[in-house]
Amino acid sequence: MLNTPHKIINIKIKPIIIFLALSLILYLGANTFKSQKPQNISSLLEEIKNSINSRSDSPFKFQNGTKNKFIWVSNDGWNVSVDNPPSISMKFIEPAVSGDTQRKELITYSKKIEPLVTKIFEQEGFQKNIPNSSVSQNNFGSNDTGTNGIFYDYRQAFQKGSISCLYVMNPDLSGNSSDTIFSTELSVSCTDQFAQNYAMQLPYLKAVNKKGVTVTVIKQNNEFALIDLYYGRTGDVMVLQKISNQWQPITGEGLGVSCYTVTKYHIPKSIVASCADPNGNFQDNLIN
Repeated sequence: MLNTPHKIINIKIKPIIIFLALSLILYLGANTFKSQKPQNISSLLEEIKNSINSRSDSPFKFQNGTKNKFIWVSNDGWNVSVDNPPSISMKFIEPAVSGDTQRKELITYSKKIEPLVTKIFEQEGFQKNIPNSSVSQNNFGSNDTGTNGIFYDYRQAFQKGSISCLYVMNPDLSGNSSDTIFSTELSVSCTDQFAQNYAMQLPYLKAVNKKGVTVTVIKQNNEFALIDLYYGRTGDVMVLQKISNQWQPITGEGLGVSCYTVTKYHIPKSIVASCADPNGNFQDNLIN
């Protein structure tokens, strides 16, 4: 057997080609890593919290266990709420000072950290949502929440895919029921439950037929629903009845339901436990 010598071929690769090839590999690898980077809400809020904590001039400190209501205006103008979404909240460090002093400190500090929060959202691929953002830090305090771009709290909204986030400045002295001292508040909250809650709340919002208000179902059966109407700080209740498979109001807005209405529509006590007599006194509803 004859051994056939192998022909050796020398290929000279120019340095510029090697450079371009390596650059392409690094680019694809970086973007693959970036796309796999966790984008969950918890890590996003933690990133914002750590960035704010890195500042040494904060008159606020983070609080645990703070609950809030997330309100987002839909493209068709309805206020949709999400109760207690993931959030971080900061309270004024010296709540014993006057409310006016706290509000001034709140606005001053908010102007410092809002650009920081906005930058993080932008770096994470979020876009600012103009319809859900306040026009100015001096333009809040309206109960007509979300109408004409005026919100009770100052807020800036950001959105990325199904995730909606709010940076909120609450000028009121507030706190949980267990708090002994109330203070102003800064918070950031996010949710991916908007679409789900929109679908659930829309039939009731259409029944109420009022923009600038959110609805929460308190009690419901196949025929009646007792709902809470929320205007930003104040609220009322209303009873709806399902007629031809659509909810329709059978009471006006108020803090209670009259016994006359309960009797007229035969509303069971499982929906309205007590009702008001003509003198305004409440009594037990006995209708099963």
